[in-house]
Amino acid sequence: MCVACFSFAGIGPIIRSNGNFNSEQYVNYLEDHVLPYAEHCFPDMNFYILHDNSRVHTSYHSLGYLVLRLGVDRVIPHAPQSPDCNPIENLFGLLIKKIKKNRQIYANVEALWNAINLEWNRLAIDTQTIENLALSMPSRYAEVLEKNGCATHY
Repeated sequence: MCVACFSFAGIGPIIRSNGNFNSEQYVNYLEDHVLPYAEHCFPDMNFYILHDNSRVHTSYHSLGYLVLRLGVDRVIPHAPQSPDCNPIENLFGLLIKKIKKNRQIYANVEALWNAINLEWNRLAIDTQTIENLALSMPSRYAEVLEKNGCATHY
């Protein structure tokens, strides 16, 4: 398993998780990777955190940390069962597509992780795709509302 982030400014770090990813690991990821990335990209602190409704993201531990660290107004609430509102899913889809395109069978987890990192770094060059995903948020929300929460084309 891996976790990653991105913004209009580009892709952030991707890290590997051994075993189940829990709230404590998520808070460590936020503290050690996401927030330094966000503070570097947005030194004026004008950024928001959007994540889905995974238990890891919505636990008291995780939300408490974010609210204390950033304030309640910096965490965007996520609609229940709305993967259409989370563009990281599209970015991970692109990542998986690029890895599968190689048609390679990886000898072990380390080889797969190396391929993931290689393709993630290649995605960093595709700034137009990253910007389009970030800029798609208003359209995503509008379409979810228009379809009364049902699936969208995203």
